[in-house]
Amino acid sequence: MAATQDTGLTALPWRMLTAITTVVAVVVGVTNNRYGYFGDELYFISAGKRLDWGYADQPPLLPLLARLMDELAPGQLWWSRFPSLVLALAGIWLAALIARELGGGKQAQWVTGVVFALSAVGNAHWLFTTPVDVPLWTAITLFLVRWVRTRQDANLFWAGVITAISVQAKLLIPGFWLMLGISVLLLGPRDMLRRPALWLGAAVALLSLLPGLLWQNSHGWPQVEMGAQIAKEQDYIGGAYTVLPLAIVTAGLITGSVLLVYGVVRLLRAPELRDYRFLGLTMVLLTGFIMVVGGRPYYVEGLFAVCVAAGAVQLEQGGGSRWWRWAAGRYALAASLVFTLATAPPWESRYDVAHASNEVVEALNALRLSEMGWPEVTDSVASVYNGLPPEIRKDTTILGDSYWAAAAMEKYGPERGLPAIYSPSRGFWYFGVPPESAKHVLWTAEPTDKLRESFQQATDKGQMRAEYSIYKDSHVWLFENRKVSWSTLWPKLRALG
Repeated sequence: MAATQDTGLTALPWRMLTAITTVVAVVVGVTNNRYGYFGDELYFISAGKRLDWGYADQPPLLPLLARLMDELAPGQLWWSRFPSLVLALAGIWLAALIARELGGGKQAQWVTGVVFALSAVGNAHWLFTTPVDVPLWTAITLFLVRWVRTRQDANLFWAGVITAISVQAKLLIPGFWLMLGISVLLLGPRDMLRRPALWLGAAVALLSLLPGLLWQNSHGWPQVEMGAQIAKEQDYIGGAYTVLPLAIVTAGLITGSVLLVYGVVRLLRAPELRDYRFLGLTMVLLTGFIMVVGGRPYYVEGLFAVCVAAGAVQLEQGGGSRWWRWAAGRYALAASLVFTLATAPPWESRYDVAHASNEVVEALNALRLSEMGWPEVTDSVASVYNGLPPEIRKDTTILGDSYWAAAAMEKYGPERGLPAIYSPSRGFWYFGVPPESAKHVLWTAEPTDKLRESFQQATDKGQMRAEYSIYKDSHVWLFENRKVSWSTLWPKLRALG
């Protein structure tokens, strides 16, 4: 392989990586505003209006980004998702650089970039934690790999700085460092743990985390409860048994999954990758940790790049059986990319998404449907609210049964004449309690027992007129004449699920 004189590393395949980046940018760019805001994105906008050091369900980076983009381009969905697209494109290059650091030639580098694109092209469609967190983890692993090769301690410090940013997106990165520390103690290089630059970077990360920890402490540690809630939700799709297979599939069929598995195996076994073996063990330990605590499969996605890069480098250098080489070859890779670009972005019409042909397709379309119908949901509630007798309406508040519905009504409600919106759901519960003057409530789902027993009367005000929505079968309910104070009722209604 041709090597550059200054570093001894193969030059980056600029043309191939630029082509890959351009394809992803075009595909995601033309489909990014095809439907509407995802429920979490609406929630981030609401949370961004109440900026704080922490929230019940996450750190503050995503709400901050959502607020920033909504202020720069109010109501513009495409621009709201722009940070995710930029980070996905950057991740392609970061992944290729990891392959380069591992000794990969141009083919290994661009193959790694393509595989990163296989998993990133779907994530880039939304502004949520994964498309922000994965490129940050990829940058951290790049600095770690570079430190192993060069022993330049500045890399360890910058890994800590990126960790300080990552911890503001999701509180999972400490788990990564814990598993990495165990792996280094077991397999080396143990001198990493003696480097002052590592601990200086750790201090920066800890300082970044401290305000969020203080917020959690002052609010009763809801993030711990969220962990238990996520485990319950994971149980609906098989619990720990589905984490590993779904994580592998997330890397991208076929080539991404093959290179991920092959890369982990080679990191653990290949003599030429012995210095990087701790990263393979980190992947194994972190996956096991996620399975034990009931986390979601995509929580390990941040380590995909280094594993895929290791696999691509080994295959490029002649390793692997014929099957491994075929599944990760050019033709399989091209087929994988075409399949992903044809299925991951939202090409389907709203009608096709909402009218699935069977239950399996309906389940797969659930996320797509969660991007639709929020203005119509708000219209349905506004129609009921504005149709109430004035003497009832003036004492009526609106509760979203979910933080999604509450955030949607908060965004679209003012122009439809809706008052302040409240919700006992997840982080929205912390955004405020309805005033004591609110004797009546409009509710956006089937009544709960706690609501029924807290009001004198419950009336079904009709089904929502939102055909293309997860709320298409929901009804708006009016609860009249509250029996207890909000200070008594509000804690009882709180629900993280």
